[in-house]
Amino acid sequence: MAHFWKEEEIPKHEDTTQRRKLNQDDIQFLKELQTELNTQNH
Repeated sequence: MAHFWKEEEIPKHEDTTQRRKLNQDDIQFLKELQTELNTQNH
């Protein structure tokens, strides 16, 4: 049987992820990673 949560009953967990803005090095790394993944033989 499905259990439907009321909004105030939904278990909450603290978000502990540290976030920061992307810099140019991050962007370059992601571009190179995407190229590598797109050109691999499967």
